[in-house]
Amino acid sequence: MRFILLIGLSANFLLADDIQVSMRIIDEKGQPVEKAKVNIYLAFPKAQEKVSRDILTNFRGLVSNLVRTEAGFHVFIKKEGYYDSELLDQPGDKNYFREIVLPKKINPTALYAKFYPGWKDEGLKFPRFDEWFNYDLKIGDWLPPEGKGETADIRMKFNREFKGEWFIGEQKYQEYRQLPEYIQKSEEEMREIWGVWNMRIEIQAADKKGGISKLIPFLSYSQLKMPHEAPEFGYQKNCTLTEADNNQEKGLFIRSRVITDNNGRIVSAHYSKITGVPFTIIHAGAWGFIHYFNPTPNDRNLEFDPKKNLYQPTPKDPSYSFQPYQLPP
Repeated sequence: MRFILLIGLSANFLLADDIQVSMRIIDEKGQPVEKAKVNIYLAFPKAQEKVSRDILTNFRGLVSNLVRTEAGFHVFIKKEGYYDSELLDQPGDKNYFREIVLPKKINPTALYAKFYPGWKDEGLKFPRFDEWFNYDLKIGDWLPPEGKGETADIRMKFNREFKGEWFIGEQKYQEYRQLPEYIQKSEEEMREIWGVWNMRIEIQAADKKGGISKLIPFLSYSQLKMPHEAPEFGYQKNCTLTEADNNQEKGLFIRSRVITDNNGRIVSAHYSKITGVPFTIIHAGAWGFIHYFNPTPNDRNLEFDPKKNLYQPTPKDPSYSFQPYQLPP
């Protein structure tokens, strides 16, 4: 699969020059990571250049190597006690430098983790458009009557509006409209197949004291993409995702199931996170994403141990074969 990823690179960034590849590997606190193994895999090496080479970072977390390639390269970074990183890059000049964060393995724990794929309409399906529905992040389902959830952690609504445009363009659309497989279809059916839509998913905290963090960028190249812990503060009541967030490397933290004392102070809460793989909002009324729920009250740790998934999917469930820390093939 490594060859498929690399050979599929477009020709418009092929390079004729040698590239000085330099990287600085740091942890989340900005401290250098020494003796991390950096493997550089070249797409199209020049002359007698090796296809792959391994380099160790120095005490400053730095590596530097001159490579002779006519295209991009694949980089794998590993060190015991840290989460692996993997990236495919397309350098734009002879001197390439990038700083990579390698998160430490601190306290992987058992969580409820559920995956909704973002292809076709296999994401989380909204029962109906333009209506609010309660969702249980522990059970991974809508509350009755739409599903089998028990406790609402968040409320969500899916809105959409046809933009009057076609993915294939107006001229091609008119040509397709005359084809035997399309000529009998209604305008509404054609919109579902070829239409361009404005889409919006609104998310609200289900509790009065519950909250949702702002969308935050995450480390798309890392096995651990978001911070180890949910934040203690900084929550808001709602969040909105649109089609502009599709394929964006972002995530959300959720605070829910909140219990307060007589003075309104929070004494107990549960924490969850939502990440995209990346986010995929599907116009048919579905959403591709992953969510993780910590069942222990007041424990903000969301560093998931993939061997301890408390959510038990059936063989037909998309989560059945999903490994949250398995890098893309």
